[in-house]
Amino acid sequence: MTLLRRSLAVVFLVLLISAPARAQGTSGPDLVIEGTKTGTPIEQMTGNVTVIDEQTINSMQVPTVSEVLRQVPGLDVVQSGGPGGQTSLFLRGGNSNHVLVLIDGVKVNDPTTGAFDMAHLTLDQIARIEVLPGSQSPLYGSEALAGVVNIITKRGHEGANDQLTLEGGAYRTWREVLSHSDQGPIWDEALSVSRWSTRGFSKASANLGNTEPDGYANTTLAARLGRGAGVGGRLDLTLRLTDATTDFDDAYPAPTFRLMDSPAKSRDKAVVIGVTRSAPLTPWWDHRILLGWSRDHLTTTESSFDSDLDSQSRQLEWRHTLSVGPDNLLTLGYEYQSQMATIASAGEHRIVTNALFVQDQLAVFEPFFITVGGRSDDNNRFGRHNTYKIGSSFAPESWHTRVFANYGTGFRGPTLNDLYYPGYSNLALQPERSSGYEAGLTHSAAGGHFTVGATYFRTHYDNLIRPDATFTPVNVASADAKGVEATAEVKADKARIQAAYTHTGTRDDATNDQLLRRPRNKANLAFLFQPEPNAELRFDYRYVGERLDFANTLSPYSVVNLAASQALTPTITVFARVDNLFDRDYQEVTDVGTAGRAVYAGLTTNF
Repeated sequence: MTLLRRSLAVVFLVLLISAPARAQGTSGPDLVIEGTKTGTPIEQMTGNVTVIDEQTINSMQVPTVSEVLRQVPGLDVVQSGGPGGQTSLFLRGGNSNHVLVLIDGVKVNDPTTGAFDMAHLTLDQIARIEVLPGSQSPLYGSEALAGVVNIITKRGHEGANDQLTLEGGAYRTWREVLSHSDQGPIWDEALSVSRWSTRGFSKASANLGNTEPDGYANTTLAARLGRGAGVGGRLDLTLRLTDATTDFDDAYPAPTFRLMDSPAKSRDKAVVIGVTRSAPLTPWWDHRILLGWSRDHLTTTESSFDSDLDSQSRQLEWRHTLSVGPDNLLTLGYEYQSQMATIASAGEHRIVTNALFVQDQLAVFEPFFITVGGRSDDNNRFGRHNTYKIGSSFAPESWHTRVFANYGTGFRGPTLNDLYYPGYSNLALQPERSSGYEAGLTHSAAGGHFTVGATYFRTHYDNLIRPDATFTPVNVASADAKGVEATAEVKADKARIQAAYTHTGTRDDATNDQLLRRPRNKANLAFLFQPEPNAELRFDYRYVGERLDFANTLSPYSVVNLAASQALTPTITVFARVDNLFDRDYQEVTDVGTAGRAVYAGLTTNF
């Protein structure tokens, strides 16, 4: 309890002296949220949102998207072991398969589990991350009960630029990234290829006597090719290929049945392809066509349960945006999605969804905005389901304040594993459903140098899918999640302080227990200092409170990370970071190890 009081004291001290930017590193009236599908200015948003820009991503110097997301209020990242270990997202108390992940508009959640494993998603070519919490089903359909993580990749910029990054450090870790960017009069391109390898440490906790290191290797190719705006509009091609190999432990020998070292290995080969065409049809009518394809082929060997899972998702979206008068923006769209998987001895199965959606953004008068949206999904396995959302915001410019509230419903259909996995499936399953609301405000002062915000949220989940005593999935559970998010930021010429605190109360209605791996209390503090234009120092503090994990309560912990960079010449920059500065011993998952103090350093050269 003392640790919690100290952590909260630090955060609330900052909240008292500062005021957040929901956007980390980017704020102000020019901020446009792309995850709304129409590009909505921040002052017109009727809900909470966190935006992480490229400057913030670069300052953290971490290799994966999941490490960046640890700073987001209301979002919990749980990693099972070191690099490559399964990494799940829990947003506002929802399950990991209640969070939809998009890469340039392409849905990448796994059709077999409904979730997206963040373990192998590196930061190569990623320019911006938007986190939209709360039900987003009216725009995005299934898997968006708890929110959306919208990932936007880099476009080529003017002037050819080639860059090489080399990094090495603890656990025999090496990382190399080669990237290229250019923009011509018609075409622009941005691409990179990277290799990341580490000897790692034991996934099974060293406290149990485990010493075998579990290694990891990741090769990623990321690219985006675009044809600039003109008479024919804009055309974008997104490509991402990942080949990752992970050592892990899955042995639970008698008599303790605690996790121990094993020779298990997995290989995950994934591809994401998206083609987008957008163009105006008239001065008041724009349309956009998206073709998306994602595939994930996961094999495990030398494990307790060897497997070979091959899944893929195909997506077509045709969206129309109409300016119906000066104060009304209407969005109409159709979406087709086909999810397929080859599951063990069950063979290949498919789920097909056809959906229609509509959203109306109305400026009643200049500072008062209303958004109303609805969606109808027709699924070949569980029929038609409708969702809706209504919200409003009030943002008078002279107040430098945005007040917002919304209410929405959501759903998530049973996955291919739920329906067809041999011996552990149920064709009678119905979709999970949710309803919830949020209300909050943000306020800025001193020309945006001080910002503060708070949001209250509450969500109820019905028909949650859970295994029974025979491990057969059934619709038996309901749950509630409610809480408060508070953020603050103070900016000066050479420094910036950001603080966030989240309290999330979750309850399983059947057992009255807290939902697994979701802490009641979480706090973050970041301090960025730029003593000169070519140098930067970053300090990150993270507190995670106690949480339930399969009849075991995990202790609270605090972690401090440091990062620094210095440009030696206009083309060469050196950098270093220290993870877990005070060498804290903690667990995110029962009996699963975490890294101790780890030092990494490298350089980036432009040529």
